[in-house]
Amino acid sequence: FILAISMYSLSYKQMFLILLSFRVDISDTLMYVYEMLGAELLSSLYDKLGRLLTNSDQPSSWQNTEALLYGFQSIAETIDVNYSDVVPGLIGLIPHISISNVQLADTVMFTIGALSEWLADHPVMINNVLPLVLQALGNPELSISSVSTLKKICRECKYDLPPYAANIVAVSQEVLMKQIHKTSQCMWLMQALGFLLSALQVEEILKNLHSLITPYIQQLEKLADETPNPSNKLAIIHILGLLSNLFTTLDISHHDDDHENKEVKKLPVPQGPNPVVVVLQQVFQLIQKVLSKWLNDAQVVEVMLLLVKKNTTTHRKGYKAGHLVQIVTVPEQVDLLL
Repeated sequence: FILAISMYSLSYKQMFLILLSFRVDISDTLMYVYEMLGAELLSSLYDKLGRLLTNSDQPSSWQNTEALLYGFQSIAETIDVNYSDVVPGLIGLIPHISISNVQLADTVMFTIGALSEWLADHPVMINNVLPLVLQALGNPELSISSVSTLKKICRECKYDLPPYAANIVAVSQEVLMKQIHKTSQCMWLMQALGFLLSALQVEEILKNLHSLITPYIQQLEKLADETPNPSNKLAIIHILGLLSNLFTTLDISHHDDDHENKEVKKLPVPQGPNPVVVVLQQVFQLIQKVLSKWLNDAQVVEVMLLLVKKNTTTHRKGYKAGHLVQIVTVPEQVDLLL
């Protein structure tokens, strides 16, 4: 089982790596067993898990529960379980699992993430597990598992998430402001929010965008007035990265074709301006101001141009040529950007 390896000596860390390789071997073995036994294996895992969680006379250790969940996770990550009879029962059991133990909570999160495609086909079950994921977002020890799981849910289930959108945005914004997660997980979280907002109507997208990015725009305005130094450089790169990841996945142009092979409701193509284009046009001058001050710093320029490139690729229909020129043009220094 997973250990907090930072607390241990080199020999213990080496042992952890050996144990981790064993888990991978177990995962591979379970997939091979599934190829032979099929649904019978899932039924056996489900029956054992059900007995563990419902037997109040003999409370089981968290390791037993974690091992069975890891079995489900291993199979669901690589094999289509959408037609399994036991997955609805498993989703029903998950809320009864205590996530006070970090290792067990990690596996609960990864198991939910592995079942995100199943949840997309059975949206009525989303509310069984979404509160657990949002709760886990506030725990830095569950950073990777909780954020990656939310991203999978927002990507796979986005058309069924509008009823939960306000809560997801609020919780995500809170953990971002508290700086609970490392930079990479913050970027994943912004990608998740981009998927989520893509399924909303234009008015709702704009309202959520305003709430979500206003603190960062205000911080960027302050940084733009400061003398360049290593500290505010990192802050600028972080903010630009957050915006870039958010706008890259916030794409309202695919409402008609995301589910072309599924019998689910399709959202109409939104009428009116692209929300991302609207927001970026409003901050063009700020972006240009930051760029002009940091034009001699290759890292800042690279992140800035990546923001432009990603968003013009995703939202090219909403831009006018003049707007793009305003972003990348700084008088007498254009050649440095090209």
